Amino acid sequence: ANPDLFIAPRARVKYGCDAYMVPLDKLPENLVKRTSYYFGLFSHRRSDQVWKGLLQIPLVSDDTLARDLLENLASGDQNVVTA
Repeated sequence: ANPDLFIAPRARVKYGCDAYMVPLDKLPENLVKRTSYYFGLFSHRRSDQVWKGLLQIPLVSDDTLARDLLENLASGDQNVVTA
């Protein structure tokens, strides 16, 4: 419903913030690298060392159809689940 959230330049224009996706289904080492990178990048301003903040938004859904589709895609099944 909000594809602009997932395209960083559009998110900046539309919502006035930087938005980056961090995939959670990768190796733990990669998740740690990305987390530390973003923490360092967004933790404070270089010019005056004022601290910034990070916002974590939980993606809670009760969308069984979407979950089934994602599970099918993850398993290599190219069939689309339809209601």
